[in-house]
Amino acid sequence: MEIQAVAENALAQSQKLGADKTLVSVSSTEAKEFNVEANRLTLLRTTFDQNLSLKTLVDNRQSTISGNQFSDDAVNTSLKNVLLATRASQQDDGNGFAPTQGQKHFSHGNEPINEAWMHSRLTKLLKDRADKFPHIILDGATIKFIKSQKVLATSDGTLLSAVQAYYEGFMMFTSKMNKQTSSFNYIGFNLKTGEANAPISLLDVSHSGELLRQSTEQMVTKKVPAKFDGEVIVTPHCLEGLIGSWNEFLSSGYMLKKSSFFENKLNEKVASSMWTLKAQPADSNFASRKFWTADGYISQNEVIFEKGILKNYLLNHYAAKKLNQRVSLSEGGYVKMESGDRNLKDMIGSVKKGVLMCRYSSGRPAENGDISGVAKNSYYIEDGEIKYPLGETMVAANLAQLLMNIQDISTETVKTGYSELPWIRFSGVSVS
Repeated sequence: MEIQAVAENALAQSQKLGADKTLVSVSSTEAKEFNVEANRLTLLRTTFDQNLSLKTLVDNRQSTISGNQFSDDAVNTSLKNVLLATRASQQDDGNGFAPTQGQKHFSHGNEPINEAWMHSRLTKLLKDRADKFPHIILDGATIKFIKSQKVLATSDGTLLSAVQAYYEGFMMFTSKMNKQTSSFNYIGFNLKTGEANAPISLLDVSHSGELLRQSTEQMVTKKVPAKFDGEVIVTPHCLEGLIGSWNEFLSSGYMLKKSSFFENKLNEKVASSMWTLKAQPADSNFASRKFWTADGYISQNEVIFEKGILKNYLLNHYAAKKLNQRVSLSEGGYVKMESGDRNLKDMIGSVKKGVLMCRYSSGRPAENGDISGVAKNSYYIEDGEIKYPLGETMVAANLAQLLMNIQDISTETVKTGYSELPWIRFSGVSVS
């Protein structure tokens, strides 16, 4: 059954069963992938996934249910269950979803799968690894062709549909020589379907080759000479995780609890003037896109921070209504940061004592923004030079203060197909 017919059937049945309003989201995804394990090409497989999500409202009561069956009986059973849950839930005038967005179809990535290209890129990756990095062990590497169809429909008249295709890549690796072993590292990236005819090396994608080269250096590590307060240069791959933490403090949960250090800071300066961060789910330059939000709003590109000024919170429909604020039309994904005016070499040359932080493992930040975690696959910097790879090293800082402590942003950026980020030098960190 076509997924639009599934959505329309679910809407019609929900009205018959007594729902005041309903949002239906239906998706069908096919993925074909080649896999490498332990330096060998091992698997070609095709997987299928489908999902049906139903949100119903009755008298300002709301509930949601998800499943993976599209038959009439399965849909009716899901609707009866979600309506039982809806009627048992609490009334709240914040419940609901987007007003009608009209009818619109989206498409991104129209070229068909190129299996020969997928196979040749992984074969070349294995050869490049053997020739350039013989001590690297590719614990896993995958190229996956993803084609998805999605429909979102509401009882208010919204009907959105989308077809999308792209390639998804992933590598996990370590280095080993005799008894010396590096910490594992990994890299993910997306590629446009149109790139599947180019004779590219996967080592040239998303800075992958440099990460493999670094891994071979990291079989022998040292500790920092002593605990110190200094600087970190955060790499683009590591920065992605930190941006996720900042975005969390802009999100519905923190803002509703009034526990965010960004509360009441809209249109105020909260970061260095060098800091401009955008969320661009509608940017066709990315390999993949997000066409609408979970609440049924058509996605739009947004500026989150502009020259250090907070421009948007990342609020869903419920939080925006309760706080009388604007709904986020980007949900904070597909981030892009404006590059700076110093190259990475010069940035490193400016560090008296610090860390080139390539991976960071930490728990959830404290409510005041304090973070403490372990820098991995990283390097010690002293007097403007990278001295040696570090063993696992504790790095602590405060997220709110880090934004004000930006010293440099690199001219270079790394593009992953779903983000574009530079290197950033921060002061005000504790290293031990």
